[in-house]
Amino acid sequence: MTDRGEQPQPQSSGPRATRWTAVAAVAGLFAILASYYVIHKPIGPLGAAALLGDLLSILVAGLVILASGALGQRLVGSLSFSPAADVAVQAALGLGIFGLGWLVTGSVIGYSLWLSLAVLLAVLVVLRRSAWAWLRLAGEAVRQVRPTGAFEGCLAAASGLMISFDLLEALAPPAHFDALVYHLALPSRFLAAGRFVFLPENPFWGSPLLAEMNYTWAMSMGGASAAASLGLLVGLLALVGAFGLVASEWPRGAWVAVAALMGGETLAQSLSWAYVDWFAALFGLGAVVGLEAWRRAGSWRAVGLAGAMAGFALGTKYTAGVVLAAGVAVVILCGPPGRRWRGLAWFLGVAALAFIAWPVKNLVATGSALYPYLGSSPWVSGAQQAFFAGTSSAGFQTVGPLVPVFATIYGVESGPGYAASIGPLLLGLVLGVMAGPVKRRDFSGLLLVFVVAGWLVWGGANLFSELLGQSRLYQAIFPAWAALAGLGFVRLREVRVGNVRLGRLTQALVLLALALSLTGSLRSFSTSGTLAADVGEESPGAYLTARLGGYYPAMQAVRNVQPKAGVVMLWEPRGYYCQPQCIPDTWIDRWFSLRRSGADETTILQDWRAQGAGYVLLNRTGMAFIEQDDARYTAEDWSSLAAFLSHLDLVQRIGTGYELYAIPG
Repeated sequence: MTDRGEQPQPQSSGPRATRWTAVAAVAGLFAILASYYVIHKPIGPLGAAALLGDLLSILVAGLVILASGALGQRLVGSLSFSPAADVAVQAALGLGIFGLGWLVTGSVIGYSLWLSLAVLLAVLVVLRRSAWAWLRLAGEAVRQVRPTGAFEGCLAAASGLMISFDLLEALAPPAHFDALVYHLALPSRFLAAGRFVFLPENPFWGSPLLAEMNYTWAMSMGGASAAASLGLLVGLLALVGAFGLVASEWPRGAWVAVAALMGGETLAQSLSWAYVDWFAALFGLGAVVGLEAWRRAGSWRAVGLAGAMAGFALGTKYTAGVVLAAGVAVVILCGPPGRRWRGLAWFLGVAALAFIAWPVKNLVATGSALYPYLGSSPWVSGAQQAFFAGTSSAGFQTVGPLVPVFATIYGVESGPGYAASIGPLLLGLVLGVMAGPVKRRDFSGLLLVFVVAGWLVWGGANLFSELLGQSRLYQAIFPAWAALAGLGFVRLREVRVGNVRLGRLTQALVLLALALSLTGSLRSFSTSGTLAADVGEESPGAYLTARLGGYYPAMQAVRNVQPKAGVVMLWEPRGYYCQPQCIPDTWIDRWFSLRRSGADETTILQDWRAQGAGYVLLNRTGMAFIEQDDARYTAEDWSSLAAFLSHLDLVQRIGTGYELYAIPG
C-alpha cells in the first residue's frame, strides 16, 4: 500500500527467473511484431524511399533556416522586441545575406552538392554558438506562442492543421504555376548548368532572384521538395514574427494576427507553393521590427536593419519595394525627433546596398538594369514589354486607395483582377482600430502609417495596370496589416453595448472565418492526392497528371521526341518538367510578338531552327482561352496561326489540350 499521492514505482528487482521470463516475453513480442509486418507490409521499398526523401527535404530546409538564424543572430543579436519577432528577424537577415552570397558564388565559382554542403557545414561549425543561441531563442518563441485560453487554442489548432496540409503539399512534386514557370524552373536550370547563367528564353531571369537563390541552395542538397519546404518554413517564420509583433504590445491579439493571415485561401495555401511572396512578407516584417526598435531607442543598428530588410524585400520582387516606400513614410512621420533625416539617409543607403546586386546583374548580362521590364535589349522588345504590362481595366482602375477593400471582396485565387483571396479578417478587424486612439509616435501609429503608405502604393500601381493590382504582389505589408488587425480585435473585445459584449461576437466571427478557411484547405488537400504521393503509393507521374491534366503527359511526350531537338512552346509558359529541351512561352506572348514584328513564316522557322528547335508544342486549351479573353489579338492573328500550323507536320495529339508538331526541313 502506498501513501495518498505517491505513485507505485516499477519493480527493478525480483527473482532472476521472473526477470528473464519478462525479457523473453518482450523478445517474443518483438519477434511476433516483426513476423506480422513481414507478411502485412505497412510500407514497401518505394514507400520507405519516399518517406526518407521527405525527411531529407525537411532536414535540408530546417538546416538552411538554422544557418540563416545563426548568421542573423551573430550580426544583429536581439532587438529586445519579443522572442517570436526576434527569431524571425534574425533568420530573415541570414536568408537575405545568403541569397546575395549564392548569387556571387554561382557567378564566380558555380553550384554543386559538395559546395552547398561545405557552406552549410562551415556556417554551422563556425557559428555554432550563435546557432545554439538562435535555437534557444526559438525555444522561447515556442513558449511565447503557446495558447493561453480556449479561443487562442482553437485559432492555433486550425492554423496548425492548415500548416500540416501545406507541409504535405510541399513534399509532393511541385505543381503550381509560377513555380513551374520560374521560381523553381530557374534554380533547376542553374543547377543543371553548374553555375549562375543568363537564360534569355526566360525573361523572369531579369527579376530580382533573392528567394530563388535560397531555393537553389536547398534544391542542390534536397531537390525541389526541399526548396518548397524551405518556402513553407519561411512563411511559418513570418507568421511567428507577426505573432511577436502584436504580442509585444497587445498579447490578446497575437493569435488573431496569425488568424488574419491564415484566414485567406491564397495566403494559407500558398505556404507550400514554392513562391516568393512569403519571403517578401518575412522581410516586410523585419522592416517593421527594425523601424519600431529605432523609434523606441533611436538605435542606428535598428534603422540599418530596417533598411536591409527593405532592400531584401525589393530584391525578392520589385513590387515588394512597397516596403521601401512605407519605410520612408514611417521614418519621416514617426521617427525620433532630430534623427529623422539622418535616419532616412541611413535607411535608404543600407537598402540600396542590399538591393544593388540585382540591377548590376541585369546590366552586366543585358545592358539594361531593369531588364526585361524597362530598357531596350536584344532579347525583349518594347512591344513585348507593353504586352506583358497589360491594359488597365476600368472596373479596377477607378478604385485607387480603396484597392484593399475591392481586393478583399472580389479577389479570387487565380481569378481576374486581384488574382488572390486574402480573406475577410485583415480588412474587417482593422476597422476596430478606430475604437481607440492612434498616436503617430506610438507603435499603433507606426503600423498605421506603414500600412496606409503600402495601400497607397498598391492603389497607385493599379491605376497603371490591372496586373499591378494583384494582391499577392504586395504581401510584404501583410504582417504589419495583420498586426493592425490584432490591435483592432483587442479594442473591439473591450467594448460593451448595453448587455452585448462585442468581444464575444468578434471572437465568434474570427472563429467562423478561420473555420471556413480550414474547410477550404481541407477540401483542397483531400482532392489533391498529395498524401499518396508523399508516401510512395502514387508515382510522381500519376500524381502530376492528376494535378495538371494534359500538361504532364505533354512534357513526357516532349522528352521522348527523337532526336532530342528543342521544342518551341506556344501559349505554354511552364517549362520546369522539360528543361532544358523546351523553349517556353514564358510571357504567353510569342505569337503576338511574332505577328507584330512582321516576320514571315520562313523567317520564323529559320529563327527557331537557329535556337536548336525541331518541334513546336501548341497548348490549344491555353490558346482558346486567350482567343476568347484577350481583345488585343485580331482575327488576322488567328487565321495566320492556322495557316502557319498547316505547314508543320503533326506528330501527336496529346489528350484534348496539346498538339506536337515537327518543324520541316
